[in-house]
Amino acid sequence: MSKALTPEFALLVEAARPTPATAADRSSWARASYERAVEAAAWHRLEPMLAQHLAGDTGVPADLQARLQERYFANAARSAFVAASLSAALTALTAAGVEAMLLKGAALTATVYDDPAVREMLDVDMLVRSEQLDAAHAALAALGYRSPPGSGEEQHSAGWMRANHHHDPALVAEDGLLAIELHHHIAMKDERRHFDVAGLWERSRPHPTVPGHRLPAGEDLLLHVGFHFTRNRLGGNHDRYGSGGALSQLGDMAWIVAAEPLDWSRLAADSSAYRLDARLFLALFAAHEVGFDIPAEGLDALRPAAFDPRVGRRLVGLRVLRSGRKLPVRSLRWMAAPPREVLVSGWDGEPGARGSLARAYVRRARAQAPLARAALSRPWSVVQDYRLNGQIHALEHRE
Repeated sequence: MSKALTPEFALLVEAARPTPATAADRSSWARASYERAVEAAAWHRLEPMLAQHLAGDTGVPADLQARLQERYFANAARSAFVAASLSAALTALTAAGVEAMLLKGAALTATVYDDPAVREMLDVDMLVRSEQLDAAHAALAALGYRSPPGSGEEQHSAGWMRANHHHDPALVAEDGLLAIELHHHIAMKDERRHFDVAGLWERSRPHPTVPGHRLPAGEDLLLHVGFHFTRNRLGGNHDRYGSGGALSQLGDMAWIVAAEPLDWSRLAADSSAYRLDARLFLALFAAHEVGFDIPAEGLDALRPAAFDPRVGRRLVGLRVLRSGRKLPVRSLRWMAAPPREVLVSGWDGEPGARGSLARAYVRRARAQAPLARAALSRPWSVVQDYRLNGQIHALEHRE
């Protein structure tokens, strides 16, 4: 670990590690320290892990211990529900002759996590070959999954999403408790110019308990989680700017590294061919920087020639080791004149309705005004944050 962590963040990393580490001495902790740790765990989606890590610790205030245990058991119940729903979905896809590959959380709980209840999962992501997407939609529709109202409008239609995004509009169960995203690729449009998804299928492995379906190779699982982490740090949404969920993503990477027999040379070659090696390296560097076990072999294989460790540490300081909503760091044009899809997807604007979009713009401006005032109180930090995206992009292959 190179980055000095606050005691609260050090506890979160300790809790999220796949292998036990020497526990920090918390005998002098006051209630406020535990409160900060619990709030940070919620922001970074690590409450169930922290609950397991602190279970039985009499030094934790009783009400905070109860809150964490409640979150763990709630997530355990959701994990069981998601597993049952996923099983039904995969059975329906099998009957329709559709082969699916589980991605992200669904793949991680099937491969590297011994206890799925410690890993929060908001929805289910699965990869389906482009020519089977319509059949997959029909199979899931028979189970009651539908795109939410408004998703058929222009920039949310399946046709537009397939041309410009990497997954179709989310399909939501009738009870609204689970969404399934059918991906035709794992990379967004600007990330996949050199990424042939056929290689992902060729390297994949059979699902051990669900015949007819697949899981990514360990290297591809790490690649996906890694560049997804960096993508999130470059942008963010109106709910979780910059650092939301960051430590849980780094924890995912540590669990993959600990559980999978990775071929680092192959991973470096593939990610370089896809022009995603810099994004993967930054994620691995960040994981190592905060204290997760990432082998030097992997870092050395992926390190960009022009990499300056100060950029990586700035990424960790500004986009990982923070909690709470911050002003999103984008271009001035994006902040002052956001694209219509931002107002639609994030602020409940209606596509094509000028008045509704104007009201969405006002809601967005009002919500971000306090964040802007807070940002102006630390202008140099804002300047560094604004420059960081350019420094990250400078490491990438742009041809």
